[in-house]
Amino acid sequence: MTSEAIGTAVARGQYRAAGFWRFDTKAIVGGVFFGIVMVLLVGVSDKADATLSGGTFLIFGGITWATVMGISTLLCRQPAGVIAGLMEGIVAILTGASPMAPTFPVVNAVGSLVYSLAAWKLPMRSWGHHLLAQIAANLVGNALVSVGLFYILDLPVSVILVSSGITALASIIGGTVLTKLIADTVNKSGVLD
Repeated sequence: MTSEAIGTAVARGQYRAAGFWRFDTKAIVGGVFFGIVMVLLVGVSDKADATLSGGTFLIFGGITWATVMGISTLLCRQPAGVIAGLMEGIVAILTGASPMAPTFPVVNAVGSLVYSLAAWKLPMRSWGHHLLAQIAANLVGNALVSVGLFYILDLPVSVILVSSGITALASIIGGTVLTKLIADTVNKSGVLD
């Protein structure tokens, strides 16, 4: 694909990944940048969740995570998405942002990889494509968080199912809307060209 064709595709909001991996400097720096953004935004959201529900319902953190994870992975691909997620997970552990923080590095890395698989296979042109990518990443991510809710918070399975279900639903909806809007805006601006 020529650079002119790529520019036309970006202008139309068609930014299907040319591949699963992207190792150029912009992508790696983008992963670090999004890692810092994720640390700041998800950190504040996780504190709010911990204050409001003791960490049982990770709704604000989930929506923020889904959005930044989606954007970093969609725009910078891998390993940038994993870099961003690992940065946030490690900082969350070091700062005690949430009782669930020990699960975050694995959840963030695996969620980003799942999102990458979906974005790699889908043209990512429509709301439906973004929704499918968020569903895949959030179902896997929330399943992993559920393990933490069981072992770390010692919650009953019925509470875990409600918590994970509500968090996944909120994260899928919020993550889809915010990721598509932000990614379309960034792509149309040409910042990543």
